[in-house]
Amino acid sequence: LGSIGDPRGAAAAARGLEDEGTDVVRAAIEACAQLKSKDSAAAIRAAMAVEGRAPILRQAALEALAAIDPPGINDARGCLSDVNAALRAAAWRIILAADASEAVKAAVDEDAEVRLVAAFALARAPRETAVPGLVALLYDDRSATLRDARGNDVARGEVRVAAMASLETLTGRKAQGEDDDARVADWKKWAAEGGK
Repeated sequence: LGSIGDPRGAAAAARGLEDEGTDVVRAAIEACAQLKSKDSAAAIRAAMAVEGRAPILRQAALEALAAIDPPGINDARGCLSDVNAALRAAAWRIILAADASEAVKAAVDEDAEVRLVAAFALARAPRETAVPGLVALLYDDRSATLRDARGNDVARGEVRVAAMASLETLTGRKAQGEDDDARVADWKKWAAEGGK
């Protein structure tokens, strides 16, 4: 798989996609992503269409396809109804990187991982739609960790804390308070008074 500039490397990557081992398939996906070609993208999509693929491999495929065929929106949208929260969160990260205004939809997801993605993305959305969504997320004290397909942390924390950070970015306002509870209360008061 390391000989990616060689046709034999491409052939090995294609064979690796059919392997039964998770680590081998993930390595093959990453190798195909380096090729950055329509053929390699098609090979990844075909391999992931096989029934029973592990969510972590489908996430690796999403991340690879986003790199090959930016921004990989259609592939990501196909995963939004999946039962696996980590996969949905990865899909939303790709979608929201292209259009943060859609974060209001992710903000009402049933899983904290997805809501955390939304809380971060809303900082880049239009203020008139972002602020109401962020105010709602101030009541969400769930914690979550976002990881890439290799298990590396992308982000972690409480949804409400991420929402506060995004509100600060959007409004330029600094919340008053010595801890998160106090700052959340200050933001809630700000919102109740009209959010000006």
